[in-house]
Amino acid sequence: MKVGLALWRARWLVLPCILCSAPAAACSLVSVEASMARAVADSGKYLIASIVVGCALISLEFYLGRRWLFPILTAMLLVFHPFWTLPPFLGPDCVFHNVQASGVILVVLCLMCMYRLVSDGLTRRQRTATVVAAIVGALAAVTLGAVVVASFAWWQHGLTEFTLRLRHFLPWYVPWAFLAGIAPAFAIALALRAVKLLKRLAHG
Repeated sequence: MKVGLALWRARWLVLPCILCSAPAAACSLVSVEASMARAVADSGKYLIASIVVGCALISLEFYLGRRWLFPILTAMLLVFHPFWTLPPFLGPDCVFHNVQASGVILVVLCLMCMYRLVSDGLTRRQRTATVVAAIVGALAAVTLGAVVVASFAWWQHGLTEFTLRLRHFLPWYVPWAFLAGIAPAFAIALALRAVKLLKRLAHG
């Protein structure tokens, strides 16, 4: 009975072990030191590009006379950028998590810029719909992240190992949570603007 219960609890470990075994063998031929240095350099390039896009977004906010939400979010993304917070940690798919998260932040900032440009011509009710979509997407991502963190607490033995996994997970996952919020908001805003444009063209 105890053996069966142990196997049932270990079912979540089988798939990660299978997924990690093959890529680890494929990554074993790469120079770890050179790859880590390249990952840090790539993350730095993403940081520079994110700073440029972030400055453009903040300038756009001041130009449009909007509120401080996007500048505050932009500052948070840049201050807690993976270049500062996430060491070069190689994932099971042979992609460094700091590079991946840095790229996601750049995408998020670009989507925020495009969302601001697209949503400028929407009505207040339409902008509210995009905000609701952003909140729903972000809450779904936060819920999923909480489930993963809870699984860390369930499986890890000892506070040190749990803290180490959390330190690698949160800086990598938070940009994805931002992306889960801004992506549906931008998609809905773009669709509403397209419908508005089509109606205008239909009426001459």
